[in-house]
Amino acid sequence: MRVLILLLACLIAWAAQEWGGEQPLPDGWRWSSTRADTANCKAFAGERPSLTSPRPVTLRCSSAAPGYVAARFNFPLDGVRGKTVGLFALVKVENVSDTARLWLRVDKPDQVGWRADNMEDRPLKGTSDWVTLVVTVDVPEDASTIFGGIALEGSGTISMMLPQLLPMAVKREQDPLPPPPPTGKAR
Repeated sequence: MRVLILLLACLIAWAAQEWGGEQPLPDGWRWSSTRADTANCKAFAGERPSLTSPRPVTLRCSSAAPGYVAARFNFPLDGVRGKTVGLFALVKVENVSDTARLWLRVDKPDQVGWRADNMEDRPLKGTSDWVTLVVTVDVPEDASTIFGGIALEGSGTISMMLPQLLPMAVKREQDPLPPPPPTGKAR
């Protein structure tokens, strides 16, 4: 009986750590800030929304100082050069005072920020539950880096999970046009 109680206690402790509370950012993720009050912001792997979902990457700021915080992940360039790609992700915001964004950026060897989609024309504000968002960029053959993530200006929280970088369309310049329909009466 003691062994069963000990096993149950260990299981409860493991579950509390695995599914609850804040954890460090996942491997490969980095965060940065242009805010003077970076101490009022944090980036972490948040609480799982369900038992089967991954931990979301989360940014939270308790004050509305000027500047932004961002969390980012570098994606491999294999298979995306010369294509239009989209970063698809589930995103949730809570009490965002200024703006929150999903973003994707491509750099060239001599040009930082060669192409970017940072939702500047469609930022998130306030509070919303999980929604699927997409940001897109063209990736040139000579791209040196492609990375994306989330950003927050002001106070509030933005969370993202299940990011996927996918080709948006296959460019097929060789496809012939179909023949026009017949215009006269058939004999």
